Amino acid sequence: MAFTFSRARRQKLKLRIALTGPSGSGKTYSALRLATGLTGGGPGKIAMIDTENRRGDYYADEFEYDTLNLEPPYTPERYVEAIHAAEAAGYEAVIVDSASHEWMGPGGILDIKDKMPGANDYTKWATLTPRHDAFIQALIGSTAHIIVCLRGKDQYVLETNEKGKQAPRKVGMGAQQREGLEYECTVAFLLDQSHIANATKDNTRLFDGRWEQLTEEDGRRLAAWADQGDAPQPAPQAAEATAPAAGEAWRGALPQADYLQFKTLMAGVYKDTGMKKAEYQSLIAGALQDGRLHTADTEQWTAAEWETIITAIGGEHGRAAAQAKA
Repeated sequence: MAFTFSRARRQKLKLRIALTGPSGSGKTYSALRLATGLTGGGPGKIAMIDTENRRGDYYADEFEYDTLNLEPPYTPERYVEAIHAAEAAGYEAVIVDSASHEWMGPGGILDIKDKMPGANDYTKWATLTPRHDAFIQALIGSTAHIIVCLRGKDQYVLETNEKGKQAPRKVGMGAQQREGLEYECTVAFLLDQSHIANATKDNTRLFDGRWEQLTEEDGRRLAAWADQGDAPQPAPQAAEATAPAAGEAWRGALPQADYLQFKTLMAGVYKDTGMKKAEYQSLIAGALQDGRLHTADTEQWTAAEWETIITAIGGEHGRAAAQAKA
């Protein structure tokens, strides 16, 4: 395969912003201030996916936004569906409050793992990681600005107060989410209980050396930064694979005998792991979204694609079997 380099060009982009903090740090309020500045405010511009028992409604008298009360189970697929619904409705900014539930809430990834049969964690994660990755892809691939609120891992530190005495202060030490989400963000903030935001990651360089509350003006500055450059180029679309017509000769990506062997192998691994149909469908959707598969039509899969899916289903057992076949 030939590789071609071209001159880097700045393109307009959609922002991915994370707000992490302990309870009471002002994540929801700060998210609304940023979103209002980003979009200019007004009807039909801001959507909030609320998993915090309708806490998002608290500020309806100060900001204009629409809410979706997302109730358990907090599966990755339900988050993805909600994000896509907001995109389809044309919202310019989507607040996910909170994304922590996808990881540690009822029906979230850790809850699903605890309820899966068997003691082989590797096999469980082979199923769960693609589902979580599909959620992350929905965030970073969204056509809207995304602001995710994340519960902090609350801890207390002792500090000297204004009276000269030691007093406990609650701080958020990292997010209640799988490690790595911050890498996907344009800007990530850590908030304290004074609602002061510190940028722990900032590709925009707008918040260097700042320890202040976030405001609508910050949203406007972020919007101006994101709007610099050329219009983004559309991603190339994979060619749609077509199934053979009735009576037509086999024309799959592999010889028909190899296709049947891979299909039999995958069915065996699928049965061994006890994978549910919905889990399999989520795995395939995630693989299509992140490019590991070019089509959902198994007849058009290459040997490498078969190996990828069988490995995702069966972990080391699946990898060994698929590699032996390939």
